[in-house]
Amino acid sequence: MANDGAAGSSSSSTPWRWASSSLSEEGMYDVFLNFRGEDTRFAFTDYLHYALSEIGKLKVFRDDPGLELGDEIKYTLMEAIKRSRIQIVVMSENYVSSGWCLLELEQMLKYSDDGNKRSIIPVFYRVKPAEVNRQSSDKSKEAMKKHQERYGKHKAEAWKFALSTVCGL
Repeated sequence: MANDGAAGSSSSSTPWRWASSSLSEEGMYDVFLNFRGEDTRFAFTDYLHYALSEIGKLKVFRDDPGLELGDEIKYTLMEAIKRSRIQIVVMSENYVSSGWCLLELEQMLKYSDDGNKRSIIPVFYRVKPAEVNRQSSDKSKEAMKKHQERYGKHKAEAWKFALSTVCGL
């Protein structure tokens, strides 16, 4: 979700509880939204957030563009991912260009396999799964090249693997 490097939360009361979860209820989110803000914030993601939180009465975490950048935001994001039962990944045209989105995606995969019944749901917004999986567009190729230059080959490869894994869900 954090596409612009900011994070925050929105929530509503949840009228039901998750069955057989070993996660404590305190500080938990039902859903964590991961998305590239410039692509979907004021369109699809706003509608999705409204549907989940207001209509579905789920406790939803999504970024807040008004928060300041820094290590505290990164910690907040990682904790929100860890404390969310479902992560919805909205993949869009510029998703791969966001280091924040990819960092969150990598963490989602880490926590989805920890035995606490977390799920990742990919949503492909105006892109095809194969395009994201292969990073076949010129934009995606250029973005991954920049990520490799900035974060190193190991991190870029980890993010490619994360993309491939989520596209296969």
